[in-house]
Amino acid sequence: MDRNFLIGTAGHVDHGKTSLIKALTGIDADRLIEEKKRGMTIDLGFAFIDFPEIGRVGIVDVPGHEKFIKHMLSGIYAMDMVLLVVDVNEGIMPQTLEHLEILRLLHVENICVVLTKVDLLKEHSTDYSLDIESVSNDIIKTFEEFYLPKPDILNVSCTTYEGIDELKAFILKKIAGFVRIEDNKPLFMPIDRSFNVNGIGTVITGSIRAGELVKGAEYEIYPNVRKAQVRNIQIHNEDKNSANTGQRCAVNITDLKKDDIKRGDILAEKGSLTDTYMLDVGLNILESSPFGINNNSKVHFHYGSGEYIAKVILMDKEQLLPGDNGYAQLRFTEPVVARDRDYFILRFLSPLYTVGGGQILDSCPVKKRRGRRNWTESFRIKENGTEKERLFEKIKEHNLDFLSVNDEAISKFIEKGDKNSISLSGVLLELVDEGSVLVLDNKYVVSAETERRLRSFFLPILASYHRDYPTYNGMNTAEAKMRLMGKGKDKEAGGIFKLWEKKELVKEKGGAISLFEHELIVLEDDAKIRERLIYIYSQSGVSPPAYNDVKITFLGSERFRPVFNSLIKEKKLIKLDERYFVCEEAYNKAFSMLIKMDEHMPDGFRLGDYRDRLKSSRKVALAFLELFDKEHITHKEGDIRKVIRNE
Repeated sequence: MDRNFLIGTAGHVDHGKTSLIKALTGIDADRLIEEKKRGMTIDLGFAFIDFPEIGRVGIVDVPGHEKFIKHMLSGIYAMDMVLLVVDVNEGIMPQTLEHLEILRLLHVENICVVLTKVDLLKEHSTDYSLDIESVSNDIIKTFEEFYLPKPDILNVSCTTYEGIDELKAFILKKIAGFVRIEDNKPLFMPIDRSFNVNGIGTVITGSIRAGELVKGAEYEIYPNVRKAQVRNIQIHNEDKNSANTGQRCAVNITDLKKDDIKRGDILAEKGSLTDTYMLDVGLNILESSPFGINNNSKVHFHYGSGEYIAKVILMDKEQLLPGDNGYAQLRFTEPVVARDRDYFILRFLSPLYTVGGGQILDSCPVKKRRGRRNWTESFRIKENGTEKERLFEKIKEHNLDFLSVNDEAISKFIEKGDKNSISLSGVLLELVDEGSVLVLDNKYVVSAETERRLRSFFLPILASYHRDYPTYNGMNTAEAKMRLMGKGKDKEAGGIFKLWEKKELVKEKGGAISLFEHELIVLEDDAKIRERLIYIYSQSGVSPPAYNDVKITFLGSERFRPVFNSLIKEKKLIKLDERYFVCEEAYNKAFSMLIKMDEHMPDGFRLGDYRDRLKSSRKVALAFLELFDKEHITHKEGDIRKVIRNE
């Protein structure tokens, strides 16, 4: 079987990375015609090594030229081991250093240095072993300067194959002792290519960073979520039923065209990621960088196989100088997806130079404004806190933007049963048990502190409403949700109300929310109901309340409907439509307004004209005009109405 282990190359241009892969595998990883012409790698190349003991192991060739660093970054992200290739005749060169800086920033620690072209050194050197020792010492010193462990260094010739068997044995030993930690996480596969194959359809390629990919299963491609069903999987040109962490594969998917997918997109488990325009990060600026980063700087953000433009909002400083570290929120002009604790690289827009990198501390944060509060402690918790502390900080920070139980940070602690039940586990269960966090309606997670603030804010409002409208059953539910949490948060507000109902703080009945102890004052006397209705409609005039809102006022009264109908029969109330009724005085006022408009606008008028003159809502004005149309008082042509004149 194929071993789940992925090897990559790094190093200066023309130091022999592609030749090394060919010597190891027999495969020429330069697949582009342009690469053949130039004699150097432009984009990612792919091959595999056959080991009799364990099967096939994937290998990725990355470009070394500075112009193609972004391609190098798109390939190096998922590597389990990197062969840093150094031409023994030239030693460490600029791209060697930049690649090594990138590996350090991405926390790739499994690095083996391969000194190539030793056959040429033998031909021209007067003291071969001394020269090898000198280059090796330079490399060891460089690793020390970069705070990296002392590397293993092997000498090879891709021409004479000297040292190739020793290198294979070294790789095999490394694989045997390798321990992976990503296997049990949801599928996460950065996509580096998308193309069409005649008779097959759309094919994407990438290296699986976490989880398992299964033939026939349905996944999603992020950002801008798109469904993708896996029709077939190939690993090293062989059909497979599944692929796992550490394997490079080609995936035939359905329903999407190659142009629907770009390098940098992520194939992942359904619902496992969330599109965002912001990331909270910890930043490290390279000591070797010729520049620092100022607040509001724009940079290239390299993550997974993708590249994005980001604005850097520094949280605790105005500038980060070479060698500095700090906290920032990265803001993007297009949606991105990422995972907490992953690493990334930053490069300047111009000149194109690696300035630093860092770690993603929150992959779906709230927007943070400098000066509103000191965010440093929050970032420190996200960076260095325990899993429990980090989760609690995230929940607190979201405040009224309640986190869904499907959110990546929450879902791993929740096991779903039927639609009405979930069971909690891990640190989320601890937070709920100690009362720090609440789960609302099995859908949302909120801090107890936020719930307390909402309670202290809203319950007095509801009490005041009852004092002003003692005969109302309560505040209209839609209005109550708006008052509690603002526009667009009906479901979240509903979750709060259900929690408060369980605590016997509020109750919901007949489309209205009231305090739990509120008792409706019921008017059973016809004369009082009649008087109350006439008062409501005379006071509202040409801006009447909706019928359902009036009905709620008399909820529990068996006499409301008969009294209301009698007022209509007596023409004390006039029906505009099913929703609106007005008193006779208001109708006469609206009619008089219509006649006056006709005198000043004999060529006709529009709905907006009448609404403005009436000083009512558009809905009520339209109800008046449509009634006038039915009564043949007005005639409508297009959006123009005219009063019908009886000559």
